[in-house]
Amino acid sequence: MISRKDLKTIKVVLVGQPNVGKSSLFNVLSGKTTRVSNWAGTTVEIKTGRVKYREYIIELVDIPGTYSLTPASVEERVAREYIIKERADVYVVLVDTLTIERSLLLAIELLELRGNVVIALTKYDIAHKYGIHVNIDGLSRRLSVPVVAVSAYTGEGIEDLLNAIIRTYKSKNTKELVIDYGEIENYIKIFQNCGEKVRDFLKSDVNTRWITIKLIEGDEELLRILEEVDYECYRNIIEFREKFKEEHGKLPEDIILEFRKKVVERVLEGNVVKARVSESLALSNIDRFFMNPVIGPILSILLLSLIICSALIINMGFPANVVLYALGFRNLAELVEKYSISGILSNIFDYFASIISSIVHNSVVSNLICGVVESFGAVISLAPLVFIMSVILAIFEDSGLGARMAVALHSIMSRFGLSGRSVYPIMIGFGCNVPAVLASRTAIEYYERKQIALSVPLIPCQARFLVLLYILTSIVRMNPLLTLISVFSIVSIGVFLCLITSLMLRRMFKISESPELLLEIPPIHPPKLRVIWWISWSTTRHFLEKAGTVIFASCLVIWLLLHYGPSGYVINLAESYAARLGDIVGILFEHLYSVPHIYAWKLGLATIAGMIAKENIIAVLDLIGLNGISMTQVIAFTVFTMLYMPCISTLAVLCREVGIRYALLITVYMFILAIVISYVSYIVLGCI
Repeated sequence: MISRKDLKTIKVVLVGQPNVGKSSLFNVLSGKTTRVSNWAGTTVEIKTGRVKYREYIIELVDIPGTYSLTPASVEERVAREYIIKERADVYVVLVDTLTIERSLLLAIELLELRGNVVIALTKYDIAHKYGIHVNIDGLSRRLSVPVVAVSAYTGEGIEDLLNAIIRTYKSKNTKELVIDYGEIENYIKIFQNCGEKVRDFLKSDVNTRWITIKLIEGDEELLRILEEVDYECYRNIIEFREKFKEEHGKLPEDIILEFRKKVVERVLEGNVVKARVSESLALSNIDRFFMNPVIGPILSILLLSLIICSALIINMGFPANVVLYALGFRNLAELVEKYSISGILSNIFDYFASIISSIVHNSVVSNLICGVVESFGAVISLAPLVFIMSVILAIFEDSGLGARMAVALHSIMSRFGLSGRSVYPIMIGFGCNVPAVLASRTAIEYYERKQIALSVPLIPCQARFLVLLYILTSIVRMNPLLTLISVFSIVSIGVFLCLITSLMLRRMFKISESPELLLEIPPIHPPKLRVIWWISWSTTRHFLEKAGTVIFASCLVIWLLLHYGPSGYVINLAESYAARLGDIVGILFEHLYSVPHIYAWKLGLATIAGMIAKENIIAVLDLIGLNGISMTQVIAFTVFTMLYMPCISTLAVLCREVGIRYALLITVYMFILAIVISYVSYIVLGCI
């Protein structure tokens, strides 16, 4: 427990144009800790407040609104003076999403002055209503500073903003923005000594280049200071400005403003899409269906089921292949499997593995390289489903259907202590639990965010689908109809447990009311390809960053454990280190399902491999088989693998999102659930 005296203080200044939502954000962040004082020699108020977050005290300063850093009023002068004279750790510039082209100009000016900047996009929650879409990641990359979407009304993005402030505070690589002003660059160099003299007078850490640019722009206050400290410098700049206007027909500040506007255009190019929306469509028949208390939820569930099925069919052929098998179209079913994305990728990596085996004659080296290829394939094979699922959901989100589905399902989700916003991360969970946990950030309420993050690991992801189908079709050899029924039953159990767990967590947090649904309903409009790409690629990239390295490394480790033992490289897997590890967990299955000791280590090893990544269970079972184990024992084990714990990648993301304590709590909870439900399945199946 960190005591208050050990907390570090971060001083943050809120900067923004009038009516951008700065005061509202300040009030939300600071709560009741506000203190108001007047700036020296004026009646202009400056508000300060504090917020405790993580191991920091964030000291907030709300300065008057200003359109630019060249003051034209008393309020703007106070704002500029505070920025120049009062050093802060982080500057948060608020940019109005609805007028982003205009309000981003202030951010550009401040970035020239300070490098420790975070940009907060306000009114982001209602921008969609006007058909305005912003690629936040794209803006952040082009500006080289964090960009966060916030809403003071709903509270959305507040935690992300605080985290961005802390990251910026910790960063030591913050640099000011340098804009090439063309021919004016020569004069910036010529008058640099004038800027240095003003800087020395101000006793400020402001960079000389910025002061020099302001002098060239004709900043009255800075020119007055220059007149006092070096009259000759002052006269030179005044004469330059007069001559410049005669030659160009414009003042230097007009040219400088044009360059800044071009920078804004380059930053926004390809990162902002404005769709034409029609208000008449907002009250269309579509709304009547979705807002109907009976039809709305049914229609939404059908659409969400279609999303999942479409994504799974494209990526792995299921359930279309099972249906085709059941109808007797075996050849067609095999074609669907073969030419699904997973099937194509599997063939590609098998081809590479065969080439490696033919080139490298040393069996140990060859097997090691094949292990690397297989590990890489494990990562790549999951990415398409995450991307496909994200694309389909992005279409619904951008078109306005997603918000309507959230509203339609809110009444159902509220019975489990969730809002309609939770539908999105739950759907993502069917692709992969890693981005699903990250998507919990869409929840506005703090506790709902935790509920979603801790309960979505119970949603069967694609890897678990693959394990389930492999065991049912290759080991148990169920007929297609029974396979479909079994998969549907196990998936339903996973969703039900996810919702019940969420409700239990709500009660554990001692909150009786369900979260409210605060959501702006945008008009229905055709989705934009660029916006769909932003959303889907962002989700996929986060998955690859967070899960890819873990899955890749863990697959290699599993391969090494399977092929090496105390005596070195082994051919008999029972002599490997993996078998010894499997014995430790295998005891559990000896007692649970009465599996003979000689076979129990195989289940134990598959369980350990699945802790790293669930598809590893297939790799292990494919290598060692499950001969000698009854169908009842296999099915009970299958139920266990669907529930027993999140994979390491999901666990790592959980630790970051909710903390180690809660991540361990949900892991223990899932393990107990897996034991109880699989044991009940074993008993029930044994009685049939």
